[in-house]
Amino acid sequence: MDEKKQIISLYFLTILVVFVLIDLWEFQLEEHITSFFGINDFEEESIQEHWEYIKTVTIFAAIAMLVPFSIALRLEKDRSKAQGEIKEKERFYRTIIENSSDVTLTVTPDGVMTYASPSVMDRFGYTADHLVGKSVEIFLHSLDAATFMAKVERTNRPYDGAITHSGTRFVHNNGEMVILESLFTQNPNHTDKSVIINCRDVTRRFKQDERIKFLAFHDQLTGLPNRSTFSNRLEMALSQAVRDKYKGAVLFIDIDDFKNINDSMGHDAGDEILQKVAHKLKSSLRKEDTVSRLGGDEFTCLLPKINGQTDVEYVAKKIIEEFEHPITTSGKKVLVGLSIGGSLFPTQGHNAEELIKKADNAMYHVKNHGKHSFRLYQ
Repeated sequence: MDEKKQIISLYFLTILVVFVLIDLWEFQLEEHITSFFGINDFEEESIQEHWEYIKTVTIFAAIAMLVPFSIALRLEKDRSKAQGEIKEKERFYRTIIENSSDVTLTVTPDGVMTYASPSVMDRFGYTADHLVGKSVEIFLHSLDAATFMAKVERTNRPYDGAITHSGTRFVHNNGEMVILESLFTQNPNHTDKSVIINCRDVTRRFKQDERIKFLAFHDQLTGLPNRSTFSNRLEMALSQAVRDKYKGAVLFIDIDDFKNINDSMGHDAGDEILQKVAHKLKSSLRKEDTVSRLGGDEFTCLLPKINGQTDVEYVAKKIIEEFEHPITTSGKKVLVGLSIGGSLFPTQGHNAEELIKKADNAMYHVKNHGKHSFRLYQ
């Protein structure tokens, strides 16, 4: 701004000097000419007319000089205004990025971070200065690193929009898992071929989604597969047994006198017993077997690929013996008895519902004949 003021002052000072010099020159030259050559009044008037013409031309020239000068000043003003607006927008967007809870990174094709927003401290436990110049794999989960870098490489190809990747696993500086949804965008200043990556923490949402999915197929109290999951697995095992010509079995288990336990010790103690029964059942079976809670105090077991009745009886006896030892709950030891019924497939049923029902019938026979025992459907 000071430079423009100096230019304007110099311009007008130059015009003033020119007019002064013209007036002085006109006065002195006119005086010398008239005295030396003895010019009469008529000729003197002619000389004055010439000087008036020169002065007029000079004035118009000065005015003409103002036009480009004014244009130059206007362009300079517009340029300064545009630069000011750009700087203001830069400050505005920088403020947004630096105060956002989302993470913004710029990553080169070989994975080196050239920028990291301050929010990386909250998300990953590292300062931005610590991360710049290091590989993004410093906090990428090893199983997701290859996929993440493939997105960076793909973003650098000609394309029409940003690339979204949900569910990238990162590792916090304290070792905790963080799940981020990432948006990959080409850098407008594409000389270094870096990619702008905006990351949003979706860890809580993913955990909630996983929990919802889990509860859709599992019992909330014990974590065991629910009735729907058990039926689906049983149908699959039955189809495989028919196709591959092997045998399997279903066990239907009911806790003896569970209502009395609930009434005497309370529902909290009853829930704890259900959880411990579920754990004992699961630990008594093979890895490929399935233990399910149907509801209340009823459980079922799927035993695929067995040799026949002898194997079923062996497993049932093992479970009953496991419950010969009391369960401790609320500081008290409780002896829990089980009534178990069983059915074989594919000989005793052609679908899951039929096999469960027959095992249930066999269990009720045990209930009516002493409890805490096993019977195979006859």
